[in-house]
Formats: sequence, structure tokens, C-alpha cells
Amino acid sequence: MKEGNGMKTVIDNMYKFLERRKAEVLEEASKLAADRRNDESNFLKAKANIYDVFKALLNVSCKAAGNDRDTFYADFKKRAETVPEAWRKSLEAAARYGDDARILTEKAKLSAVDEIIDKFNKLMES
Repeated sequence: MKEGNGMKTVIDNMYKFLERRKAEVLEEASKLAADRRNDESNFLKAKANIYDVFKALLNVSCKAAGNDRDTFYADFKKRAETVPEAWRKSLEAAARYGDDARILTEKAKLSAVDEIIDKFNKLMES
């Protein structure tokens, strides 16, 4: 992370991003539910929950790091890799058993993870 983009700025921007994306995903889920596309709506609701999970992870990493940017970055990256591991395993199991609904749910959750990690990396680099 460059000196110009302090840890507080990164954290604030991440919180804003997570809140905005959650709201957007829930709005889309509502539209799908209104169109009686409940399965798709439920996949998006599962995805929306991931933004809350990552707000909690961000908070934990922030507290663990104190004011050390490198510690914060390393801690959040580690959590961002280890926490979704259960979802990856669930996706693999769903694929083995041909559970299409669970496959789509886990893929939706993991797509949120990828999006969040990408945003975090961009904020840390700017």
C-alpha cells in the first residue's frame, strides 16, 4: 500500500463498497422475487450475506493490526482466503452430488468473495 492511501481510508472505502454492493444485490434479489424468480432471488440473498461476513472480517483484521498497515493487509488477506474455504468445499460436494441449487448458491457466494478481494487489492495499491 502506498503512503498516500492510509489504512483508515482503505477501511472506510471498503465499508462503503461492501454496503453499496450489498444494497445493489438485495435490490436485484427483490426484483427477481417480484418476477416470481425465487430461486435466483435466493442465490442473490446468499451472495448479499457475504458482504456482511467480510465487514466483520475487515473489523477483526483492523483490530488485530492496530495501526500497522502491513499487518492489516496480511491479516485480511489470510482471512479472505481461509473463510471461504468452507464454501469451496460445499461447492465441490454439491458438484459431486449434482445439487444444482447448492452449486449456484456457492458460486454466487464465491463470486462475491472474488469481487471483494479484487476491490481490496485495488484500494491497497492506490
